[in-house]
Amino acid sequence: MQNIGERLLGIRGGTSREKYAPLLGVSRNTLVNYEKGITPPPHDFLIKILDLHSDINPSWLLTGKGPMKGFTASESPAPIAPESLGAKGELVVSEDTLELIKEILEEKLGERRSEINADRMMKLITTLHRFYSRNFIDSAKFRRDTMEQNIESLVKLALPE
Repeated sequence: MQNIGERLLGIRGGTSREKYAPLLGVSRNTLVNYEKGITPPPHDFLIKILDLHSDINPSWLLTGKGPMKGFTASESPAPIAPESLGAKGELVVSEDTLELIKEILEEKLGERRSEINADRMMKLITTLHRFYSRNFIDSAKFRRDTMEQNIESLVKLALPE
């Protein structure tokens, strides 16, 4: 299994550190330290990665388990229903999906909800919204299972032990 530095390097791909580091609000040297495993990346940096790369699976980023992009549940997603596409062919996340995201997020935060300010909560919801806009799930069971795993990973990033 890859370590976090190797996963970060894989996400960056062929983009130079000089161009990539400013997108994440860090110096080139800081990015080198994260990628080489010299310094563990802080949780805020990992959330920036997920914000910049909304197709990255949060569980994979944090643990290395599951696919780099897409889903972590054992069931395959159903094909995208035509009514789920907007006028320009983009995926539209329904109100039901947004409600499910908020419900699971509140459940995973539990008593620690007060430790997250409104800005951080919006960033988490926005990150999840972007992820599910690009990785549409039509099956309710698959959607819930996958969301629980990914939201749990994001909560661990937002609220380290």
